[in-house]
Amino acid sequence: RKIDTMVVDEVHHLYTYTGNKGKKTTKVVDGKKVTYFKRNTVQNIIMLSRKVNSRYAFSGTVSPKTPHLIYGTLAFLFPDLFKSYWQFVDYYFTINDKRVSRDLTVKEIKGWKNKEKQLELLEFLETFSLQRKREHHLTWLVEPEINYIWLEMNQKLKEQYFQFRDYFEMDNKDIVTTSLLSRMLREEMLISEPRIFGLDIDSPKTEWFRQFLKDYPQDSILVISPYTSYLKILHSETPGSLIITGDTSISNREMIKTQFNEQPKQILFANITTIMEGVSLYGADSLIVLNRDWVPGKNEQVFDRILATTPEQAMDM
Repeated sequence: RKIDTMVVDEVHHLYTYTGNKGKKTTKVVDGKKVTYFKRNTVQNIIMLSRKVNSRYAFSGTVSPKTPHLIYGTLAFLFPDLFKSYWQFVDYYFTINDKRVSRDLTVKEIKGWKNKEKQLELLEFLETFSLQRKREHHLTWLVEPEINYIWLEMNQKLKEQYFQFRDYFEMDNKDIVTTSLLSRMLREEMLISEPRIFGLDIDSPKTEWFRQFLKDYPQDSILVISPYTSYLKILHSETPGSLIITGDTSISNREMIKTQFNEQPKQILFANITTIMEGVSLYGADSLIVLNRDWVPGKNEQVFDRILATTPEQAMDM
């Protein structure tokens, strides 16, 4: 059946698109090895968009991270105009050759080619873009009150933290860290909950969380972090609580979402990435962000999860 109109929500997920050539794959057919190129989901969406008459794209963050990543969205909306990723990048942006090893050089995109190219693309985007701000259309929304809690590390945790920061080592010798990025991630996990690394050290953050549950026993609370290992520890120590991680099936996520929104006094632990899009958790009286994600846009998305999506939900809240 011919499709006339195509609508893509969260269109920024097309940012990985750089062309239609699929990944080289080999399989055995009738005893013979066959090589073919398999397209991914993003490539299939772009290919399908060329067969429809009308296309609509929705997103709160059209170009995540850097401007050139908007190419996937443009290739979806205007497949006859944007046919080459590298032609697009070369026209609007500066490209440098970066040597990553003695025998390998890769292309590195280093921002706008000049101010004129930037204004040219922005003017083009304005010819078909429409921005609808929440405060102008969802006037019944009640914005959450945000409080920042500052906690001090205990002496044992301080000693372990500085040892790890300065020497890349913990008392648990099984933890091997060889890069700055890995150290930064593990520093935050260590400060949050040393037991993640098998260390018998109290966590000020976990102690604060336990006290919060005692102080607000009637509340439904959504607890988020990008670190699933931390969430699993808290979930195992919180009777009757719920948890959503990357391992949670879609059907179970729906069941958990319904229970959290419709039943009182629920505690839900959730990995940031798993709930930042396509889910509404308006049943939350409080949202506790144990750890923010390193990508600011993900944190903003999560805050929107607890907002009521209809005036009726807002009245219930």
